[in-house]
Amino acid sequence: MRAGMFVIRCMVLFCLSCARMNAQMISCEQPAHDFGVAPNGKVIEHAFILRNGGDGALKINAIQSCCGVAATITETNLAPGAVASVSAKMSLRGLHGKQSKSIVVESNDPKHPKFELLLTGEAIRPAEIQPRLLNFGEIARNKVAEREVVLALNFPFQIEKVESTIPKFVVTHEKAADGRSYRIAVRTVPPLQPGLTSGMLRVSPDKNEYGAIDIPVVATISSDFFLTPREIVAVETSTKATPLSYRVLLHSKNNLPFKIVDVVSPRSDVRVKHSPMETSGYRLEVENIVADPELNGKNIVIKTDHQAEPEIELPIRVIRPAQPTP
Repeated sequence: MRAGMFVIRCMVLFCLSCARMNAQMISCEQPAHDFGVAPNGKVIEHAFILRNGGDGALKINAIQSCCGVAATITETNLAPGAVASVSAKMSLRGLHGKQSKSIVVESNDPKHPKFELLLTGEAIRPAEIQPRLLNFGEIARNKVAEREVVLALNFPFQIEKVESTIPKFVVTHEKAADGRSYRIAVRTVPPLQPGLTSGMLRVSPDKNEYGAIDIPVVATISSDFFLTPREIVAVETSTKATPLSYRVLLHSKNNLPFKIVDVVSPRSDVRVKHSPMETSGYRLEVENIVADPELNGKNIVIKTDHQAEPEIELPIRVIRPAQPTP
């Protein structure tokens, strides 16, 4: 009886030993890649080389990656000694500080069914911006205002161009004496449209890997007049556009007397009539406004005898409703 049990045990151990000898085994010489310090507009690319170090056939069942990482593999069935490449792409857009992203390779390796690959490093801004928000505060619509932004570069690149998304806010840039900073000057070109104005300064480096740098800009444009409403809004429809009429009230902020000397319409079919009110102001009747995309962004110009503000712009905005998703 004992001899029989001994034989069985030996056979089991022999089978297990054979299974281990014939088992497939996933391996990677460098399972972790440190990309160092990189700008947070860059896409990190790296190839991990996997090898089947066992005696059996290795089958890659799936590759799971973290958010922001895309991974593909060149071969999913590896014979003993064969290799495959896992190509990983990691976007640093919007990331800051230390980063660690994993890629999990699922296979039929009995010891490591989930094999982890790692991308590590640090993402920083291409440049330090001072101030990060360019706030003009309240400025008069007919006065020139100037502000400045300083960019201290964290990487060796040049600024190719700087653009403003706000109309009548012009921008220039020059390299500072220290050789690693830029001064960006922003200047208003009167007259400006009264109200809250916001937009971006878009800085374009000469190397794509650094991505565009956006600097928010905000300003409040003051006026001596109140327009109610501040703009004429027309909504496009799928049917034939029906001409509409709007009533607009124009008041002097300080109740100072003024006169409208002329009203210039953006095109001949848009008619504007004006009549004085008992208080220091006017009533404007805007007729024959249609939701025509050609009118979008155009202005009705009200000319006055006011010395500081001889022209007042009434914007026309045409809205196209969002199309329902199929």
